[in-house]
Order: sequence, then C-alpha cells, then structure tokens
Amino acid sequence: FGRPSIAADDEELQNLDPNKLDEIIRSDQDQKPLKKVAPDGGPALRRFAEVIKRQDQSKTASPAFVAVILVFLVMQNSAGTLLMRFARTEASQSQWNTQTAVILMEVIKAAISVVLLAREGTLRESFSDWPEVLRSCVPAVLYLIQNNLVLVASGNLAAPTFAILYQVKVLMIALLSVLMLGKVLTRVQWGSMVVLFGGVACVAAAQAKPSRNEHGIFWIGVAAVITCCFLSSSAGVYFEKILNGSSVSLWARNLHLSLFSVSVGLGCLPFTDVMEKGFFHGYSWSAAAVIINNAGGGILCAL
Repeated sequence: FGRPSIAADDEELQNLDPNKLDEIIRSDQDQKPLKKVAPDGGPALRRFAEVIKRQDQSKTASPAFVAVILVFLVMQNSAGTLLMRFARTEASQSQWNTQTAVILMEVIKAAISVVLLAREGTLRESFSDWPEVLRSCVPAVLYLIQNNLVLVASGNLAAPTFAILYQVKVLMIALLSVLMLGKVLTRVQWGSMVVLFGGVACVAAAQAKPSRNEHGIFWIGVAAVITCCFLSSSAGVYFEKILNGSSVSLWARNLHLSLFSVSVGLGCLPFTDVMEKGFFHGYSWSAAAVIINNAGGGILCAL
C-alpha cells in the first residue's frame, strides 16, 4: 500500500510502527472506522488517518466537478483582469485605497472558511495546534503583498498585456515545485515552459514604452506583475508543502491565511488617511466587484 507523505519534523509519526500504519491504510480503503483498527491510537495515529482521508478525497474528485471549477476559474480570471483595469482607471481610482480592498477580500474568504468549518464541526479544532497555525503566516504575508501589487499592475498595463504577463506565474510555479517539492517535469513540460516564457518576452518587448502612456507607466506595471508572480508562486508552493503530511484541513489553512493577512494588512494601513477620509472612501460598484471577484477566485482555487 502506498503511504502518504509524513512531515519530516513530526517525530511522533516517524516513530510509529509501520505495520500499524499499513493497517490504518487498509482500514481506510475498506471504509472501516479507525477505532476498530487502532482503539488505543494516539494523536499521531489520528493525524495520519486524517492525512490519508484528505489525500484520498483529492484523488477521487469527480471529473465533472473539476471541469466545472476550471470553467468558473477561467471566467473569474478573465472577468478579474477587465474589472481591475476598469476600476483602476475610473475617475476616482486615485482615491480608493488598494490596501483596504485587499483586507476586504481576506475578510470575505475568512467568513466563507468559518462557515464551512462550522458546518463540518471542526472550527474549534482549527486552532488547537498553534505551531501549525503559525506556519501559515509566511504565505499570508506573501499573498497580502501580491494582492496589492496585482492592483498596482492592473492600473499601469492594458488588460490584455497584464493577462499575458501574468502567465509568468505558471513558469515560476513549475520551477519552484522542482526546487522545493522535488517534482519532476517531462521534456514536453519543460519545452512548454520555454515557449511560454518566449511568448511573454515578445509581448513585453512589443508593448514596452519608455514613458507614461494612456494605461500608466509600463515598466512599473511590468515590475509589479513579475514581483507578484514570484510572490504568488512562492506562497502557493510553500502552502502545498505545509499541507503535505499535515492533518490541518485546507479550509482551516485558508482561515489561518486570511486572519494573518487581515492582521498584517490592518497594521500597514495609513490610519491617519483612513480616519480622515473613511475606510470606504472612493469606492464604487467596480471596486466592490473587484473585491468580490478576487475573493471568489481564492475560494475556487481552494476547491
């Protein structure tokens, strides 16, 4: 039987009897309760069983469900690029604070995660292991910065240019997955990465402008896109790394990420300006649409 990965720093799991672990795997495949297999099982056995359950669920996802999620993600990403560009070029775009928008995105994602965890009855358990909770602070900060840079980039680039340059994230995710997770890519996949990079470079060269244009300052937009691609890729790969071998559910991790992001985001707000103008100063329907769309995209990625 194939065993799921176990966190290298989890000594309790590493020292468990291999025969007992195989028995748990067989019980999972035969749909038998864990208590019948290991009535004296401690926390380590229960965590191992949770890892098996989560990985088994990820492998048995319905193809139709995956297809629906992919369709919605395509729609969300396409709409998001146009919405962000429109919202950042409105007459009031210089007045609404992008940091407040990112905070609201995280609040929405946190609220959805709380509802789902409460429905599963695991909300209280989400904070039972504080070392695991604190591991989410690194990707949370990276995602917070990335979300701000996305709005900066969309204000300085045309929507098609932004959408194409943002595909650099695919290349960075592949490279970081090889370096951090030890994944192996085929020659076809490496070839696809080279073609993707070449296409992005051609677009950047064709659209380059030495000074400000009708879309904003081109090279500021390019720098923002490349930086947010790197931050998003790093956060995503690190997030996958801490999920592997951990009994903390995906929705619990999402809740941790959102709470850390909100905390750091509030701490970085220019409070004098916010107190003077108000938290929602300059907001319009397009700004609200961007917030809801981006928050929905985060939930779709989690699914």
